[in-house]
Amino acid sequence: MEMSMKDMAAALAKQPEAARRTMLGDRLESFYTMPEPEREKAMKMMAEGVYSLPDDDMRKLVATRTALLAELPEGKRKALMMTHMKAVQAFPEAQRMREMKMVQEAAAALPEPHKTTIMTALQSMMGGMGG
Repeated sequence: MEMSMKDMAAALAKQPEAARRTMLGDRLESFYTMPEPEREKAMKMMAEGVYSLPDDDMRKLVATRTALLAELPEGKRKALMMTHMKAVQAFPEAQRMREMKMVQEAAAALPEPHKTTIMTALQSMMGGMGG
């Protein structure tokens, strides 16, 4: 039986941090290797699952993803973050703002230089989105 994205996101949030890092890291790597239209569709489905979670679970996934993104080479991180931004445009602003607040909280909790890496990436993307 195939899990829905919502079920998968919920199961992922319940994993210990180390397992969550491995599984999300694999997922990000998988997204990165996809052609852009396919990557955007997959990331949109993943966001839908994550957005359906209660705040505590969503916060865990966002924090883990943010930490993983901070560790990636710049090209990879930028590609994944740009696609994510495009993928979530279809969702209501309130959901995107909820996630952005969690990303900012997660980034603030990262050790340097990862904190700076993510904050700089977010600022350049926000500038690029005209926001």
